[in-house]
Parts: sequence; structure tokens; C-alpha cells
Amino acid sequence: MNPKILIGGGIGCIILAVLIAKLIQYAKSQKSQSNKNFDEILEECFGVQTYASVLSITEVLDWINARDDLLTETSKAAVLKVNEKALKTIGKDLDLGDFADNMIVIAIVNENDKEIKASTLIKYENLDNKLNEMLENGDGVLVIER
Repeated sequence: MNPKILIGGGIGCIILAVLIAKLIQYAKSQKSQSNKNFDEILEECFGVQTYASVLSITEVLDWINARDDLLTETSKAAVLKVNEKALKTIGKDLDLGDFADNMIVIAIVNENDKEIKASTLIKYENLDNKLNEMLENGDGVLVIER
């Protein structure tokens, strides 16, 4: 055996291990940054996130009824599970990735220009059965008219 090759190979392995560790660290920091950007984008679009253990249809309707003056012939209330397809129905084309688990947006939206007149973003642990069923029937979208 040639000792120089072993030493050179050993140093090469150390350098390779350090590079791999740096790449892993970079990937983790990018994922963390993506999560931060995702939260900031959603808050910019829909307001500061609130939390509910169990979100019910009653709570959703209470929020909408408190903004009844915003519902017109051209404005509707929309309840959406936060995902790219559902958000496109209210004019928001966002690249969400896999970060939007257990989130709902309730919004009053003008149908003509997709202007959001009022909205709230809710992170939930569970949906009540009735709300969950209604959202499943509408592919994650529930429209409520006056």
C-alpha cells in the first residue's frame, strides 16, 4: 500500500463529509425560509392567522354574518381549504407547496374583479363533521350567497 494514497483518500473523505454536511444544513435553512415566506404571503393576503381546536360551520357563519353589509349581488362569501386549486377560485395564484395543512380561509369576494373585501385565515386541528362534509362536496370550496 502506498501511504500517500491512504492519507489523500482520508482527507478527501473528510472534505466530502464536510461538503455533504454543509449541503444538508443549506437545504434545511431553505425549507425553513420557505415556511417563513409561506406564512408571510398568507398573512399578507388574508390577515394574521388565528387558531381553532375544532372549527365549526356555526363559527364560519358567525364570521360571515358579522360582515353581512359586504355581501352584495356581486359579492359572495367563500370558505376555502388552503390549497392552490381552491385559492385560484378567488383570484389568488400562490405556490404553496406542502405547507398548508389544516388551514381555512373565509373571504368576502367580489365575483367580477376578485377583490377580497374581508378575509380571515384560520389554522385548525379539526373541522366539525358538517363543515368538513360541505367542503369535501365542493372540492375544498364552499360558496355562501346572501
